[in-house]
Amino acid sequence: MSSILIYPFCRKFSEFARCKEALEEFNEVIPIAPKGFGMEGDDVSVCDGGNPLNIKIWSDYAANIIQADAAFFGYADANISAKSYKEKINEAISLKKRVFITKELKDFLGGTFDLQSVELIDYTNYTQENELALNLLTIPAPVIMIAGIGDRCDKFSIQVKLGNYFSEQGYSVLNFGTKDFSKLFGIETLPRFLFEPMDNGMKVRQFNSYIYNRVIEENPEVVIIGVPGGIMQVNPYEFGEFGELAFIISNAIKSDISILSLYNQELNQDFLDHLIKLCRYKLNYQVNYINIANTDLLILPDEKECQYTTVPSVHIMDNIIKTFQYEDAFLFNALDEISMRAACNEILFELEENL
Repeated sequence: MSSILIYPFCRKFSEFARCKEALEEFNEVIPIAPKGFGMEGDDVSVCDGGNPLNIKIWSDYAANIIQADAAFFGYADANISAKSYKEKINEAISLKKRVFITKELKDFLGGTFDLQSVELIDYTNYTQENELALNLLTIPAPVIMIAGIGDRCDKFSIQVKLGNYFSEQGYSVLNFGTKDFSKLFGIETLPRFLFEPMDNGMKVRQFNSYIYNRVIEENPEVVIIGVPGGIMQVNPYEFGEFGELAFIISNAIKSDISILSLYNQELNQDFLDHLIKLCRYKLNYQVNYINIANTDLLILPDEKECQYTTVPSVHIMDNIIKTFQYEDAFLFNALDEISMRAACNEILFELEENL
């Protein structure tokens, strides 16, 4: 058994437990949350609301790092000081553990931190070497694209589970993940140029060329692309998210199957029709499947910020999936195993019918 400790374990990194079967080098996770998180002894499902996994959350870092083979450290905006992070990282290094650190955490810790003994996790560095084609290139494999209305919509869980499902069915899969730590799950990270200053038209052309070349190299039978961020601005008081990446990626690559992930909320025909039209005409993105994520979003007008709360899968299944009928898209909940499997079966059937 090879184990990896996750610090700090929270909603942002819940996929390490939810999708641990996809981890390439580890078959056991040790979730560590600071005592202030108030989750010690709870099942990891308390973080994401999905089916219980019978994996406990611990708070004693010192006792558990001794047992682990490796440690993953990611940045969480949860009042954890740089000093606290550094102490734990240095302890893992001194114990000769394999240490992974995200670039986001590295930036938070500052340039004085020694990275000689750790593995930095980031998006893929890519430089366009060949001249770009005059027209967008057609991807010679079926493409499944996964976008969300905003952050914390379980997009990464969907693409990990979907990729595993197709692999189980005997298909070769090329998967591009929304997370910078995607490679730990055997999934390729997106190219870093998507997140850097560049003309959007050039990003569309470069991303189209990048995916085309990777498909030619790997010759997969299915391509899965996760879209970071959201498709639109969800908080009227913040102006940092307008769905640029969704626009760039969906216009660079035509998808054969498109999944849209929504927050948990009351649904009606008009609302979903509006969203599907928005995706079709603004993003060139035809929604076939809708995931209801285990997240409630509340906009706080006084604080002018978003508040997220976790919703159990059983609530979503009983109050939305099983009761609301919508003919224009297949509704599912990614963190309910039965519901996710049903969506996978439906997607496979649709692709095989259209091949």
